[in-house]
Amino acid sequence: MYLTYDEYKDLWNSAFAPHCVGLEIPSYTDYLQREGMLDDYLDIFSGQSSRNTRLAMPYDHPFFEPDGSPKIEKPPCIRYILIGEAPPVNRTPKLVKGCSNPDGDSANSYFYDIRHLKQTNWLSSPRLNWGCPHYKPCPDNKIKCLSCLAANGVLLLDLYPYAIQISTSIRKRLNSAGTTSMFWNNGVNPYNLSARINSVGNLLCKEWDLSFVAPYVTAEFIINPINRFQPLKTIPAGLHSASFRNTNPNETRMQKSDWQKITICGGGGPSQYLIKDSFI
Repeated sequence: MYLTYDEYKDLWNSAFAPHCVGLEIPSYTDYLQREGMLDDYLDIFSGQSSRNTRLAMPYDHPFFEPDGSPKIEKPPCIRYILIGEAPPVNRTPKLVKGCSNPDGDSANSYFYDIRHLKQTNWLSSPRLNWGCPHYKPCPDNKIKCLSCLAANGVLLLDLYPYAIQISTSIRKRLNSAGTTSMFWNNGVNPYNLSARINSVGNLLCKEWDLSFVAPYVTAEFIINPINRFQPLKTIPAGLHSASFRNTNPNETRMQKSDWQKITICGGGGPSQYLIKDSFI
C-alpha cells in the first residue's frame, strides 16, 4: 500500500516537520523505490511476481527467474515480523568492484535493496539468528541472505516511511506529540502499521508474532502500558496480542529492560541473542 505524493507530503508536514526543524522532506521517489523493493521481497511469500503492476525497478527481480517462476518453489508464510523505526538515510554510493550486474554499494544499508552491502546490525543480527549466509561481498550474496530470511518467515517493516536521521530528542518529541501512536494503529493515517500488516494478512502464518528492532526510546514507548498502546488487531491474530508485553529480564538489553519484545542491546542496535529471546 503506497502513499500518494499528497499523503506523503501531508503526513510529513503534520506529523514530522514540526518536530524535525531544519530537515527537508525526504525524496518521494526514493520512498516509492524502497516500497518496490519491499514488494519484491513480499512476492516470495505470495509466490507471484508483482513487477508488472508497479514502478520499474533499477534491477531485475532478484527472487524470480526471467521466465517469471519463483526461485523459492514453495512460498513460505510470514512468521516473524521485526518492527524497525525508519529507513536509513541515503549516502553517496561507494561502488564495489568485481560484482556482476548490478553493482554493489558499500556505503548504504537499506534492508531490501540488494545493492546495499554496508554492515549493519539490522541485517547482521537477523541473519545470524536464522542461520543465513552473509550478505557480502556482492548483491548475489545479499539475494541469498534475504531469500534465506524469507524462507524462515522473516519480515522487517519500518514504522515510518521517511529516511531521516532520528535523534533521541526527536524520538521523544514524536512520542509526546502522538506521531508514534499515529503510525502504530491510527486509521486516519493510511500508512499505519496495523493496516499495513492486515494488507498482507493472507501471507501471515497462523501463529505469527512481532518484535521490535526499533531504537529503545521508540520501542519502549509503544510497549509500556502507561502509554496505552493496544496490540495490533489483525486477521489472523497470531501470537502478538498475547505476547506483546511479555517480560523476560536480560542484562544485555538496553537499560536492562524487562520487555522481551525489545531486541536492542546496550550498544544501541539489535542483537542476535535478543532477537532469538524475543520470539521464545
